[in-house]
Amino acid sequence: MHLKDDCELFAVINNAGINDACFAEWALMEGARRVFEVNFFGALRVTKAFLPLLRKSKGRIINVCSTAALEPSLFAAFYSPSKAALANFDKLLRRDMYQFDVKVISILPNCFKTNCVDFEAMKRILSKRYHDCPDELKLVYDENLVNGALVTIKNTGLIALPDLSKVTRAVNLAATLLKPEHSYFPHRPVVRAAFWFGMEFLPLDLFELLFKVNSMMMPLARMISGDKVEIWDKRKRE
Repeated sequence: MHLKDDCELFAVINNAGINDACFAEWALMEGARRVFEVNFFGALRVTKAFLPLLRKSKGRIINVCSTAALEPSLFAAFYSPSKAALANFDKLLRRDMYQFDVKVISILPNCFKTNCVDFEAMKRILSKRYHDCPDELKLVYDENLVNGALVTIKNTGLIALPDLSKVTRAVNLAATLLKPEHSYFPHRPVVRAAFWFGMEFLPLDLFELLFKVNSMMMPLARMISGDKVEIWDKRKRE
């Protein structure tokens, strides 16, 4: 990319992100590469392309990550690792750019209503990943487990915040404040408090246990809710 010498650029915002909803064992390598290509390598390419201008203007890089970078989200086999890679890249780049007075800022939202939590989109992806699985995996991941996972995804979409203003406000502060924070965490206040209390004060084994219990409850989710969100092809099973 050729950049004109007389251009002035103050901020670059990397906001692209996709999810490939499935259990880790179901994941295809091409799916993993696609998620990393968008969520991490795309931001890396854009950042590298514009750093010469940002050094000149003493500007800033703003990367939209996710709290999934800090604690993996359910059915986000490569979304969480790709966002973790981006968040850690921010930490490294922040140290590199300190001598040039270029600021590097991470935005870590939690559970907003975007395509990454859209139920119908996630259902289509999960359904395709299931049908692409080897037969032996279909025996391991039984009907209650898979449909319980779908109910969990649906419930996540129901509690997701439709108002994205908390995220856009964080991005605006990152772009305009003279001395912005290194990281912004747009959440519901109660979610942010609970998440950081767990991260900071609970023993790691206990924090992990909470997520394990949540996973163990998935087969019960469908039975408790009475919700039916089938992905099974009855004809293929017969």
